[in-house]
Amino acid sequence: MKEIEVFRQAIKQGKKMLGSNVALNDIISTEIVTRTMDFVWLDMEHGGLNIETVEGHIMMAKKNCKIALVRVPKLDEAWIKMVLDAGAHGIIIPQIRSVVDVKLAVEFTRYYPVGKRGFGPRIPYRYGEMSSTREYLEWANKNIYVAIQIETREAYEHLDEILAVKGFDSICIGPADFSLSMGYYADITCPEMKAILKDIITRTKVTGIDVGFGMGTNLAYSQELLEMGVDWLQIGEDYNYINNMCENIYNTLKK
Repeated sequence: MKEIEVFRQAIKQGKKMLGSNVALNDIISTEIVTRTMDFVWLDMEHGGLNIETVEGHIMMAKKNCKIALVRVPKLDEAWIKMVLDAGAHGIIIPQIRSVVDVKLAVEFTRYYPVGKRGFGPRIPYRYGEMSSTREYLEWANKNIYVAIQIETREAYEHLDEILAVKGFDSICIGPADFSLSMGYYADITCPEMKAILKDIITRTKVTGIDVGFGMGTNLAYSQELLEMGVDWLQIGEDYNYINNMCENIYNTLKK
């Protein structure tokens, strides 16, 4: 069973999937993180990762039988095509605002007849060694994991219409941008934001669509989110882990 199928099955069984953001170029970050975490979130929207580096990170995730979700810089056919052809298990598309955006996301990530993704998957197609093109196309349409980010007031106002679109797998709440958009100045823990997040999660879960969430290393708040119904949670990132451990060791020994 491929890594993404294991990930999907775990969520269906009610398991909570935990992952780390990876922002450092060195692919050893992913090799280390995926020894423990269920997935990595490779961030091309914020940070310096390029497509060549992302390919290496994806290979490291596969080495440890874990999945790589790649956040592209924006809703763009060329970026999405490159990332999926690099072998990403799934894709995270930021700044979704409308039903039109969601329909484009589906078109760009799925092959005909579901979408309009161009064919050229050299890495996931094993460099042309797969015996059946049709088998691969059908598998990819079923298994490529497509997450759209809910992080704007516009998306929240059109949430029910967005959730009615067929062809994507998960929403992913981007709490900092979302709270800014809602007027809460990146405060994701205030009671008003918590109530809105709970509303989004509840309405989404009813549809059978997965709920993802990306955030820093606030363990207590992470537990609250998981209890609210979040299925997969990106918590912290590689350089954050390094920084925290360095500070902890230094401050402890200096005392």
